[in-house]
Amino acid sequence: MKKLIAGLVAIMILVCGCTAAFADQNSVTREEAIQIALERVGLKEEAVTFTKIELDRDDGRQIWEIEFVSAGVEYEFDIDARTGIVREMDISRRHGHDTDWDDWDDLFDD
Repeated sequence: MKKLIAGLVAIMILVCGCTAAFADQNSVTREEAIQIALERVGLKEEAVTFTKIELDRDDGRQIWEIEFVSAGVEYEFDIDARTGIVREMDISRRHGHDTDWDDWDDLFDD
């Protein structure tokens, strides 16, 4: 029984240590990623509707996927969760009342 408890404690320490190390890799918080995206296009948070804010992985890197719309324009960002660098940025404008979106800008594709 003591070996079982010791084994479980060791596993818990390992899991907690990995989680802490994982958290340290992400030095850019959700709020900071949002501000980076908004500042890039010169918008205030009150002027947009967020459609996606998600921590994801792309090409082995952790990224914040930030998507929002404002005044008929859709903005999509991939922001490096460790450095805050904008990895991708896409801006699309909606035509009339249909659901077609045209790419307006795609400056930061890798």
